[in-house]
Amino acid sequence: MFSRITQPLRVNHAKLPPSFSLVSVLCVWIGAGAAIAAMALVSESTHLIWVLGSFCASAVLIFAAPQAAFSQPRNMVLGYLLSALIGLASVVYLGDQWWAMGIAVSTAIAVMMLTRTVHPPAGASPVVIFLAHPDGYLFVGTCLLGTMLMVLIAWSYHSLVKHHEYPVYW
Repeated sequence: MFSRITQPLRVNHAKLPPSFSLVSVLCVWIGAGAAIAAMALVSESTHLIWVLGSFCASAVLIFAAPQAAFSQPRNMVLGYLLSALIGLASVVYLGDQWWAMGIAVSTAIAVMMLTRTVHPPAGASPVVIFLAHPDGYLFVGTCLLGTMLMVLIAWSYHSLVKHHEYPVYW
């Protein structure tokens, strides 16, 4: 009986992905740090929220896995924009209810899938709107500008480093 319960826990013994070189780790460390520091500087200068926790997860994708579909500018910018708009619309039309948060996140995921703009960290935008209650339209604007700034920094970084192409597509 115990073996039937643990059956789903068994793995196929696939090998770990290759390790990153120390040079690659150092380059990503510099790029991601510069991107988040730039966002923090803009936040401090404008007194607006430009740094979201989800932007840190985006930095992992666009700097450490730049060739992944989730890391492409189209996915990042439109994923955040659509998710933020869905979060804002959900709060306005459904109210600040626990169940509305679930609907907002699942709708954001579905819309990103339908528009081929899936960016996993962007799925947190509706939750930020529900929990932090930022000025909705201002949040959507800063979210859009923030993602565009991150993409610009990533594009500049990858142009300088030349380890790989970024973006793979727009």
